[in-house]
Amino acid sequence: MHSYFRAVGLSNITNAQATENLIKHVVASRDSIRKTEDRDVNPLREYTLEVAPGVCVTVRCEVDTDPCGESETPIRVLNYFPYISEARESFNTEVYINKKVDTRGYHGMCDDPRLGVSLIFHLVNAVDFLNSRFKMASGAFSKPVSITGLCLDGRIILPVEKRGTPDNIRTVSQRHMNIIADSAGNPQDAFDSITQANMDIYAEVMERAKKEDVYSIVETTFIPYGAESDIYSIVGEIEEFSYRVNTFSGEKVCLMKLNCNGMPLTVGINSEDLLGEPEVGRRFKGIVWIQGNVKF
Repeated sequence: MHSYFRAVGLSNITNAQATENLIKHVVASRDSIRKTEDRDVNPLREYTLEVAPGVCVTVRCEVDTDPCGESETPIRVLNYFPYISEARESFNTEVYINKKVDTRGYHGMCDDPRLGVSLIFHLVNAVDFLNSRFKMASGAFSKPVSITGLCLDGRIILPVEKRGTPDNIRTVSQRHMNIIADSAGNPQDAFDSITQANMDIYAEVMERAKKEDVYSIVETTFIPYGAESDIYSIVGEIEEFSYRVNTFSGEKVCLMKLNCNGMPLTVGINSEDLLGEPEVGRRFKGIVWIQGNVKF
């Protein structure tokens, strides 16, 4: 049973029987289907059903096809998950795709200087990857990526007062990128300058932390959380938000378009699990399962 069904308004999926019924419904009533194009013994299919505007559930199966290719029967469910289909392009950078050990699911990984960490995400369009020429690539390839997330427990917090000039309120990653650009190709000078800048930032934060709350100092965060590689603790500024009604359960899902360390990120959460009222300019804080759609 997938624990993130609740995030998309399917909180009634609480046991194995309900999960099996949902899987059968998605396969039978799907809005779209993706197929592997190779001639594997048991080809893959991704059945996708929209459960609310911009919110979908996908079931990935192995299928058995007849010799004439006129019919096919799902024989084994490999993976099933909800995701947000309505998302902006987050970045265009080098991406690595790796197969998960225990399933026929895939992880994507990329390095974005805005985040300060390697971003690992669950790949929602694995069949597109298997149909692409990049399946045989051993290294990274550059492609547009749209990043979304699902959250089971989040809250709204107030915005941070932006102090000083626009030059002073740039993100740390932006400052680092400017230092590298100004170093005129001298790596040692860039390293020394970044080290000194980090020491100055650390000293400023420690001084302010004596009399301020940490969330009045740190505007946004993107930090790996727990043992799962694609779970992150985030704080992001709300740029847009809307409520979508799940057509099967009637529950409301809140979709928020966030700015998280300069990266566009769309997050979905059940309105019952969101503490506070979202407004543009306020911030969202929560533990988020990160997913990605790569445009192969």
